[in-house]
Amino acid sequence: MTDEPEIIPAGEEKVVFLLGGQGTQYFGMARSLLDEDAVFRSTMHELDRSAADRCGRSVLEYLYAPGRGFGDRCGDLLMTNLGLFFVEYSLARSLDDRGVRPDLLVGSSLGEFIAVAVAGHLPVTDVLDFLCELSDCVVRTMPPGGMIAVLAGLDQFREVVKPSADITIASVNSDRHFVISADVAALDRARRAMVARDVLHQDLPVDFAFHSPAVNVMNSELCRLGKRMHLQLPAGTSRIYSSRTCSLITEVSGETCRQVIRGPIRFTETVSRIPSYRSHRYVDLSPSSSLAAILNSSLPETETLPVITPFNAESQNIRRVVEQLGARG
Repeated sequence: MTDEPEIIPAGEEKVVFLLGGQGTQYFGMARSLLDEDAVFRSTMHELDRSAADRCGRSVLEYLYAPGRGFGDRCGDLLMTNLGLFFVEYSLARSLDDRGVRPDLLVGSSLGEFIAVAVAGHLPVTDVLDFLCELSDCVVRTMPPGGMIAVLAGLDQFREVVKPSADITIASVNSDRHFVISADVAALDRARRAMVARDVLHQDLPVDFAFHSPAVNVMNSELCRLGKRMHLQLPAGTSRIYSSRTCSLITEVSGETCRQVIRGPIRFTETVSRIPSYRSHRYVDLSPSSSLAAILNSSLPETETLPVITPFNAESQNIRRVVEQLGARG
C-alpha cells in the first residue's frame, strides 16, 4: 500500500482504531457480542452468508463449534482470515451504531486489508473475495512454517538461538517482545534452544511463515490477486496508517498487497509516527486485545481501550469506550 507524507494536523485528540491480523484469533472470540449485541450479530451473519456463497463453508460454525475453546489451536487459514475480518468489521459497525467512529485507523498485517473495508474505501464483498482467494493461494503454494512470539531481548535471542537466514524477525513490538517467522525445521531448532535457556516464547496459531522470504513463492499470484483490491485515494483523504511503511496509505495495488504480507510489521513505530500520538485514544478491535497490550508495553504513555478479551468482558468494555469517548449510548 503506497504511502503519503503526514497530512494529519497535530495537537488534536483523535479516535484511532487498531486492526490486527493472524496470530490473534481463538475459538469463541467475541462470543458474548454475538449473543448480546444485535448490530454485531446481524453483521456477522450477513458476512457469513456472503462467505458461504463463495467458499461453501460457514465461518461461524467453525469459530463457535461446540467443544472448541480458547486453548485449542485455531489454525484453519481460510476460516481464521475470514473470522478476523468478520469480528473486527462487525465490531466497527457496532461501535459506529453507538456513535464511536475512527478519525484514523492503524492496520497491522491482515488488519490493513480489514481497515480498507472499515474505512469504507472498498466494498466489503471485494475484501471478502480477496481474502478467500488469498487464503487459497497461501495453502496451495507456501511451504509449512509458522511464527513464534518471543518475550526476550533481541540480543539475548541471538545469543541463545544464533539465528541464520532461515529465521526472520517478522515484528519488533518492544524491547522484550518480538515475533520470528520460519519454516518448520528452523522453528523447531529455535524452540529447543529457547527451552534449554529458559527464554519465554509462545507459538502463534499460524501454519505459514508470513512476513518472511517464504512469501516470495506467491509473488506473481499475489500481484494478480491484489488487482481485486485496487484503490487510489485522492491526496489528503487517507485515514489509514500502514504498519509496513509507518505512513498513511494512498494506494492499494497488487504489489502493495504482496508487500503487506511479505514485509516486516512495524506496529509500534507506526503509532509513534502519528502526529501528537500521545494525545489520541486507541480502540483495539483485534481479538485478545493484543495490539492494546503491545502499546501498553512499548508506548505506555498512550491511552488504550481494549474491547475483545478471552474473559467475555466485551459488553463492559464497549460501555467504557462509549463513556470515555463521549459518544451516545
